[in-house]
Amino acid sequence: MNNLTLLTNKVLDNLGSVSYAVKEVINKTFFQAKVGYFYLALFFLLSLTEHFSYEETASESLQSAQKIRYSITSYIKKKNISKNQKETRELTNQVIKLSKKITFYPQTTIGGDSVNRIAFLLAVIETESQFTRNAVSRVGALGYMQLMPNTAKFIARNQKLSKREIIDTKTNLNFGVTYINDMLKQMGNLKKAMLAYNAGPGAVLRWGGVKAYWNKIILHYIEIKDHFFKAKQLLFTKAIVAN
Repeated sequence: MNNLTLLTNKVLDNLGSVSYAVKEVINKTFFQAKVGYFYLALFFLLSLTEHFSYEETASESLQSAQKIRYSITSYIKKKNISKNQKETRELTNQVIKLSKKITFYPQTTIGGDSVNRIAFLLAVIETESQFTRNAVSRVGALGYMQLMPNTAKFIARNQKLSKREIIDTKTNLNFGVTYINDMLKQMGNLKKAMLAYNAGPGAVLRWGGVKAYWNKIILHYIEIKDHFFKAKQLLFTKAIVAN
């Protein structure tokens, strides 16, 4: 076996995901080509491999994004059946975007597993407002993440915001995540940070905060992760049936 044959076989072995038919065409091309054209053919082969790899990666990323979006929207609709489609879509978009900004401490876990940011943010929103955009508490907290007007003003650098501005989906979630991050820095761990988010850092330091609040977040978080798993299974089953 000459060097050309060895190198060709090595390259073909590394193609992995490229179909058998494509490999056969490439194989024949190599052995029909003159040695002088080998490196040109090799360059073409590598470019082709990268193209197939990119297409597969892009397709997998799109499918993954669709699964995540479906999991979120189906859970929100399950918990708030009166919610309209436009609000659900906007909330889903902002949860996906802003959950990435939550800055957990390294090694932060829930139940021994690393924290799913999307599921966690959804759990906080459900605990605070049951996915109701214009929710108002008896003490005046507003929106999905139940922001107090003074808290919103502080985050906005002393700029007073109207009720309409505070309950805006993007603003409310963005400020809520910012406040969670502030509490994480102050309190040092996730549980204390969320107790402080609910009752204020002073209350947590003085008497520990409302433990039931943290327990509700955890229960919702577990339920949401379970829903995500079942939603993925359902999508997988539908894909099989469709094919």
